[in-house]
Amino acid sequence: MCSKYTIEVLFDELWRRSKATRDITNRANRSQEAYPDRVAPVVRNTADGEREIANLTWGMPSKGKPDYGVTNIRKTDSPHWRR
Repeated sequence: MCSKYTIEVLFDELWRRSKATRDITNRANRSQEAYPDRVAPVVRNTADGEREIANLTWGMPSKGKPDYGVTNIRKTDSPHWRR
């Protein structure tokens, strides 16, 4: 993950390509750019097995808060990622 990403497709294309069956964003965030600690659309699998598009806070959590010092994950076995 990088500090910023840009969504290159319109919502209808994201909906079609992701094969989501649920949209809980209400298309509220029309921005195509996402930054740490800001809301961005995410496609996720729910507990009941559905694929949904949700607006979630973008960024790597660290102790329950966004970690502005982490912008890329290269070494997943680093102590930083252990509970």
